[in-house]
Amino acid sequence: MTPNKIYLATRVDRIWHWIHALGIVALILTGFQIHFVEEFPVFGDYALALHWHNIVGLVVTFDWSLWFLYNLLSGRFIRYYLPNRDDLPSGMIRQARFFTTGIFKGEAHPFPIGRTRKFNPLQKWSYLGVMLLLAPFQIITGLYLYSMVVGVIPFDGQSALPVSVLHTAGAFFSAMFVISHIYLGTTDHKPWSQFQLMITGYRDDEQVKH
Repeated sequence: MTPNKIYLATRVDRIWHWIHALGIVALILTGFQIHFVEEFPVFGDYALALHWHNIVGLVVTFDWSLWFLYNLLSGRFIRYYLPNRDDLPSGMIRQARFFTTGIFKGEAHPFPIGRTRKFNPLQKWSYLGVMLLLAPFQIITGLYLYSMVVGVIPFDGQSALPVSVLHTAGAFFSAMFVISHIYLGTTDHKPWSQFQLMITGYRDDEQVKH
């Protein structure tokens, strides 16, 4: 192992990450077909797209629940996700400046990751927003619509329509997050470093902070 190689993503982290990532992409694609079934017939007909959308949605719900409980009970939520003084507006501004100008000048990362810091300020706030607000919002609205589909609660078009609109709006923001997440994953010291981390678990970078 080189001096700057550090194990940051556990097997649990990686399994959860890829199940969730693939699940979100599948939900976006099947949801897109549900709305545009004739223009986007990737998963067969409407009924098949809805079927897979519901199954994957339940898997992602279970996966998110495991993530939440694991990070909460293990203390990882406070250690890695909870913003500190460095992550408040000044840190966010430094990080944003790095992404907009510093990265193109070859400047050092303002918040090198390491055993005590896995995420920069912008990552922390975006992950908190996605995992604690957007994901539960999608899960709640999705389960409500699913309950109507399977007959757990009576179907009511008047309430289903606004909930469906809200669920679709949440899906739009989820898609924007996925696109930005993939792009920002290429803005590390090496374009493949973040992807390599989520495959091997190891970070190999001259800016690793032990």
